[in-house]
Amino acid sequence: MTCSGKVTGTGGHFFIDENLLSQVSFIREGEFSEKKGRPVLKIIGEARSINHSATGKGERAQIYRTKGIRASDIILGFLRSEKIAEPNNYITQICHENSAFLPFYFLLKQANMSMSEATIIVNNEHSTQQAKVKLLERIADDSSLKMTMPSEGNASGQRKLGVRSALLKKKIPANPDKPYLIDFLLIIRTLQKNEVDAKFLKGHLEKLFNRHYAQGDSRVNDEIRRAVCYLDWLLNQSYVRK
Repeated sequence: MTCSGKVTGTGGHFFIDENLLSQVSFIREGEFSEKKGRPVLKIIGEARSINHSATGKGERAQIYRTKGIRASDIILGFLRSEKIAEPNNYITQICHENSAFLPFYFLLKQANMSMSEATIIVNNEHSTQQAKVKLLERIADDSSLKMTMPSEGNASGQRKLGVRSALLKKKIPANPDKPYLIDFLLIIRTLQKNEVDAKFLKGHLEKLFNRHYAQGDSRVNDEIRRAVCYLDWLLNQSYVRK
């Protein structure tokens, strides 16, 4: 272990006292991580608990601890179709983010939580962020996420309809420029459920998220969040009880 705190080597073990586990977060190699919040340990290999028996051998165990939830965890949790161990915590965390436009229907579905139950939980969360107010508005009525179909009668509409056609054919550029990217994100919100290939669209949005979200372009970030929210609404809202 160097003075920087980085542990290197081709093998061996690194032990952490259980009392310290609450102070760190764990991510797998290759996962997205923002450089803020709690300290993060990257696991290359596997994490094991230690059973202090006479033999000194540890028993393998999975560690499920949710620490330092961020907007990226909520977005990627949806895009990767992850099973969230503590969906209630993810829902209430939205109240403390800068934007309420984060996917939550997939969390309600996993928690088997109704919309009215979600309203109670969010109302009881102590937060002065505007996101809490907006989240309650979204729970009451999220229909504003849907965009109207572009008009063929003007150049802007024709351009967007071209992007829509390309999306339905799965011929979206891998690295579009900003105008095309904005059109693409907006046009997602015109899709009907029967037009969506969820695996394809989630995978493409994850690539765009990882490429653009940390760049700090507020317009792009906002449109990414709203496109993700619309897809979540489209796929999961009907499974959530009122």
